[in-house]
Amino acid sequence: MNNLFYNKKGEDILSIWWFAVLFIVAGGIVFGTLSFYSDYADIRSFESEILVNKVERCLSHNIKDSFFEGNLDIFNFCNLYKNSFEKDGNFFLKISENDKTIYLFATQKFDEQCKIKTRVIRAKYFPECAEKEIMVFDEEGKSHFLKIVAGSNNKGETGNV
Repeated sequence: MNNLFYNKKGEDILSIWWFAVLFIVAGGIVFGTLSFYSDYADIRSFESEILVNKVERCLSHNIKDSFFEGNLDIFNFCNLYKNSFEKDGNFFLKISENDKTIYLFATQKFDEQCKIKTRVIRAKYFPECAEKEIMVFDEEGKSHFLKIVAGSNNKGETGNV
C-alpha cells in the first residue's frame, strides 16, 4: 500500500504534457493580445464628420454678424480645441460663403489634399474630409449659404476636437 504513493514513474510523462499545454495556452494568449493591439483602426472619416456636425450645430442656432466679417473667435464660439488645429496639425476646418473663405484653420495643405483624394485617387496617407452645405440666418434675418469642410489626419492617436 505504501508503494502505491511512492511510485512516480508516470509523473515524468505527465509533467512533459503539462508543460506542453501550458506553453500552448500562454502562446495563444500572447498571439491574441498582439493581434488585437496591432490592428489599426482608421477613424479619420468619423472624426471629420463629427467636426462638420459640431460646427453646423453651433452655427445654425446662434450666428452673429461678426461671424461673416471673420472677427468671431470660432473656437470659443463653437467650443473647439484650438491646439488640435494649430499645434498638432491633425485637423482642418474651412468655412466659406459663395466660394469666399471666411475661416480657414490648418497647418498643412489639407484643402488641396481633400480635393485630390475625393476627385482623383484613394490615397492612404491623405486626410479624410467631410463637407456640408447649410443655410443660416444672420441677426437681421438675411439668409446665407455656408459650406463647411472639415478634415482629419489623426493617425490612431487620441485627439480632442
